[in-house]
Amino acid sequence: MEALVRGAPPDERFSYQFFCHPDVDEADLKGCRVIILDFEDDKPISLEKILAAKDEQAAVIGCFSVGSFSALAENYQLFDQIWFKPFAEEKVRSSFNRLLKRLKEQEDSVLTQKYLDTLIDSLPDLIWFKDAKGAHLKVNNSFCRAVNKTKAQVEGRGHYYIWDLEPDEYAQGEYICLESEEIVLDKKETCLFDETVKCGNELRKFKTYKSPIFDTDGSIMGTVGFAHDVTDLQNLLIELNILIESLPFAMMIMDKDRTITSVNRRFTDNFMLDRAEVIGKPVDSLLDETKAFTRSKKWIVERKNESVRLLSEDRVLKILEEKLLDVFGIPAGYIQIFMDITFEHRLLEEKKKLEDALAEIKKLSGMLPICASCKKIRDDKGYWTQIESYISKHSDTQFSHGICPDCARKLYGDLYEKTPSGRAANQTEDDGS
Repeated sequence: MEALVRGAPPDERFSYQFFCHPDVDEADLKGCRVIILDFEDDKPISLEKILAAKDEQAAVIGCFSVGSFSALAENYQLFDQIWFKPFAEEKVRSSFNRLLKRLKEQEDSVLTQKYLDTLIDSLPDLIWFKDAKGAHLKVNNSFCRAVNKTKAQVEGRGHYYIWDLEPDEYAQGEYICLESEEIVLDKKETCLFDETVKCGNELRKFKTYKSPIFDTDGSIMGTVGFAHDVTDLQNLLIELNILIESLPFAMMIMDKDRTITSVNRRFTDNFMLDRAEVIGKPVDSLLDETKAFTRSKKWIVERKNESVRLLSEDRVLKILEEKLLDVFGIPAGYIQIFMDITFEHRLLEEKKKLEDALAEIKKLSGMLPICASCKKIRDDKGYWTQIESYISKHSDTQFSHGICPDCARKLYGDLYEKTPSGRAANQTEDDGS
């Protein structure tokens, strides 16, 4: 018999050892998965002590000959297998191999269970397995902490008991846990949900993945859920949104592909757009096909060197862009700030006008060549120009033409003296003399 069982080949990733003892020692039975008892005669062996000493999962094989059939008749129910002597080698070997295969399956099941338990209990997220009716079959430690119950209290129970909810409270709240289960069972695929869950005396927000579990015949036997608590993250996003909305200027946030992910109210007001029109769209969608105007035609896009400005009838905005870097220093997005520089722009325009006027004034300073006869002025290119034309060109001065008394006498003689202007001019000259 010993040679027969020792010759059984072990399965892959499954090994075993054999120990042969002429007498039964209860202490040696601990840790044994298979116990083979050889009954030589009808003399009974203390089976009660053996069964009490062995591990609960250990299999007991009884070997009987014709002389020990009475012991078999009295205790047959205590054995997992019965071998008769003389042994039929192929039958014994086949029977023992089936037993080893069953033991390996049990060990694999235990190992798989340990893998699963270690995995799910090491995660901070909530994990659960349900049957098709919604009863919880298995949960992890994080789930138990969230509901303040033990695994023994949770497993086998439904949603209302576990989360301390009354049906009316569930119906009136924002809870969708049960409805989302129905969606998964109906679609037969993994689905993502935003769920509100009551944990103790507070509400929490979860990003929840739920998947169907299929039986060997293809039917759905239950679901598995994985919930990540995003309450703190959403609170942070709310605080960030409050900060963005309180800024005194328009702002836009983009991802690394320059797709718009967030804008504040001043942005939508400036560009006369709704959030739904811009969120999820590429930043270039804000411009028209010429890239010279915004879609609303309210703003002109002015690019100068590396600077970009937006100009309207009464306002000027300067666009400042910065990269948003992740923890590795790799660009994860961009932020654009639209600074109102209307006042500064007007000051610069006024400054330029003053500088231009000052430059014109400087052009009239210094020595000017003037004709002693006709009084024309020679410009810097050598051309002679009437004095009034030269001054008008180089300043804001304008001329109105008339004729002085001396020139009038020279041109018109006595005719001028007889005019009111001539008499008035003569009177002025007499008074002056």
